Amino acid sequence: MAKLKPSHNEISLFPVFNILVCLLGILIFIMSASVIISVGLERSVVVNMDSSSKNTIDKTPYFVEWYGNQVVIHPSIDTLKFNKKIDSFEDISGQNSNPIFKSFIEKIRQNRNTDYLVFLVRPSGFNNFFYLKKYIIDKKIDLGYEAVDQNMEINVKMN
Repeated sequence: MAKLKPSHNEISLFPVFNILVCLLGILIFIMSASVIISVGLERSVVVNMDSSSKNTIDKTPYFVEWYGNQVVIHPSIDTLKFNKKIDSFEDISGQNSNPIFKSFIEKIRQNRNTDYLVFLVRPSGFNNFFYLKKYIIDKKIDLGYEAVDQNMEINVKMN
């Protein structure tokens, strides 16, 4: 039998494979970069309260960050800590509660026709937020609440 001579017209698929591997690497890089950007390490929220809008604002919001054992009141950025861990309704409403926080709530209660509270609840405050919520509802104060990340920075700007 005669031997076949190698032909020089063979097609190699190795360069096509290299191109596909490079494209796959680029797509993985783009996807991981977009995930890192969307998750973000230094996330923050800016709340702008524009009082010059054409719509009439009936009530003024006070934003309160709830950490479970402390609150940060915006826009004044007062940080108030509770003396002990809050495990019951009495820990918020009782004699051992933070007196400055209670006077702040009393001020809002007296002005409940013009003021309301928005709580930004951190994960560390989820388990005892319902005690605080009951306390505010018992005072007949309008409130809203939203869960936010533990390390998210909150900036409230009043215009």
